[in-house]
Amino acid sequence: MEKTRVQLGEGVYLTYLPAVKFKTNYLSAQFIAPLRRETAALNALLPPVLRRGTAALPDLARMEAHLDMLYGASVSASVRKMGEAQTFGFLGSIIDDACALDGKPLLEPLAALLGDLVCHPALEDGGLVPAYVEGERAIQIDAIRSVINEKRAYANKRLLEEMCDEEPFGLSHIGEEDTASAITPSILTSHYRRQLAKSPLELFYCGKGELPRVQDALAAAFADLPREDVAPIGPITRRPARSTPKIVTEALDVTQGKLGLGFRISVEDDAAN
Repeated sequence: MEKTRVQLGEGVYLTYLPAVKFKTNYLSAQFIAPLRRETAALNALLPPVLRRGTAALPDLARMEAHLDMLYGASVSASVRKMGEAQTFGFLGSIIDDACALDGKPLLEPLAALLGDLVCHPALEDGGLVPAYVEGERAIQIDAIRSVINEKRAYANKRLLEEMCDEEPFGLSHIGEEDTASAITPSILTSHYRRQLAKSPLELFYCGKGELPRVQDALAAAFADLPREDVAPIGPITRRPARSTPKIVTEALDVTQGKLGLGFRISVEDDAAN
C-alpha cells in the first residue's frame, strides 16, 4: 500500500505510510502556523510546556513512568521551520504490538497520550502551569542565546536574516530573545487556546498498523480538539533576486572565519522551491 492522506476533521489530516519491515511505529502530531516574528517564540514554547504533563499525568515523573509501561515508548517536543511556515507539536515512537510480551495493543495508548498532551494538558487555576512555562521559557532563552557559540549555525542564521530580511523565511524557528522574554503563563495560555482552535493539525503515522485502526485511534485521541475557523496555510510568495549583491561583514573573536553565500534562483517547478 502506498502513502495515503485522509481528513479526520476540520483542519485535521492524517498521512499514513505503511512500513511492515520495521519493529517500531511512529506517530507525529504537528500544528502548522505562519512563521511570524511576534508568534514564533510562543509557538516554539508550547510543545515543551505541554510535554511536561497532562491532566491525568500532571508531571514528568508520572509521564515517564507511563511511557516505561508502554515498553519504553518515547514522546518528544518538535519545532521546525518549513518554508514560510512553522510546525510545532510532538513526535512519538513505540514498538509494534507483535513485539510486546503480552500482545496488548500499543498504538492506541500512544495515540491517546498525544491527544491528551494537545487537548488535556496539565493546568493550574485554569491555565498552563506557571512553573512549567517559566522553566521552559528559561531553557528557550538559553537556546536562543547559545546560537552564537556555534559559529557555523550563527553564520547561517545571520545569512538568512540578511538575505531574507523582509521575508518570514529569515526568521528563527525558535523566536527571538525579546519576544521569548515577554511570554507570561497567561499570554501562553491564551495563545495555546487560539492555536488549538484555528491552526491546521497534521498527523503522521509510519508503521505496521492497518489504516482503519490508525484512523480510529487518532480520531478518538483528538475527538476533544476544538475547531473554529481553521486558517489554511497560504502558498509561498516568490520574490525576485536583488539587483545587486548584499555584502555583510560581522567581526567576532574567533580563530576561524565563516563565509556564508546565499543565492536566489527562479524555478517554475514547485518541487524545487
